[in-house]
Amino acid sequence: MNKVDSAYSQIKSKLMQLGFSEDLEISETMLADELSMSRTPVRAALQALEREGFLRILPKRGILVNKMSYEEASQLFEIRTLVETHMMNQSVFLLHEEDFAHLSGMIAQQRECGDRSDYQGFLENDSAFHLYCYRHHQNKYMTEIIKLFRERFYAERLRTISEPGRIDKAIMEHALFVEHLRNRDLVSATTLLVSHMDRLRRTIGKKFGTA
Repeated sequence: MNKVDSAYSQIKSKLMQLGFSEDLEISETMLADELSMSRTPVRAALQALEREGFLRILPKRGILVNKMSYEEASQLFEIRTLVETHMMNQSVFLLHEEDFAHLSGMIAQQRECGDRSDYQGFLENDSAFHLYCYRHHQNKYMTEIIKLFRERFYAERLRTISEPGRIDKAIMEHALFVEHLRNRDLVSATTLLVSHMDRLRRTIGKKFGTA
């Protein structure tokens, strides 16, 4: 991993886990010192993170951590629902029995994460699980949209999944989703996906006092 990628990965991880206070002004120098590297790779990493919506670079002022607005949250939910529904429709008839076996194995790993209260491990598996469902639809731009959504909402997803019973419910939904895909039941799979997204939207909407 080169220095730009390293800086990008470390800063992004801290942003995702709310390691910086929202609306906190930070600087290239501060981050370079913290990461023990020069300002050049840090600057490149920050520019990439600005394009993804994690922060704003303010000329002559510094870097401002982006506080997610209700409008941004709503737009991300809308586009992810549309993208993921489309990818599912394009992928479902391309899935093979070995794919379903792999997905079942991923669900078993999710149960293990739940048993040991490994919430971060569960979320990593959850992200991989959804992307694997659509692996045969090769559209890197749509895949990046799904990844960006999960990263922007990481802290709230971590808080939600740690609530009692939430992992069990998620695993149950994942198992049912795989069953619908195996049966090529697009209506039921779409209904479950949209319902899941709508419930998550309402849960996160409470943060903004709108749900």
